[in-house]
Amino acid sequence: MNYGMDADIWSLGIMLIESLSGQQTFKYCQLIKQEKELLLDSINETNLRIIAKQTNENDQKYNEQVFHQWLRLKFKQ
Repeated sequence: MNYGMDADIWSLGIMLIESLSGQQTFKYCQLIKQEKELLLDSINETNLRIIAKQTNENDQKYNEQVFHQWLRLKFKQ
């Protein structure tokens, strides 16, 4: 296991916890865990915060799909 990758995943989780609350935070942290096999070279903090903000404003299920797709595209090996 790459410790750098774990650190990046942790950073993503912290940013989400700052932006989301309750069940939303838990669900998004689960999505992050699902992506652990991907190589997380860098984090675009601005994009992540925008996505987290939109999640609070829009339909949660749609944004879960968008966030999942964004993680896959952003951190594709």
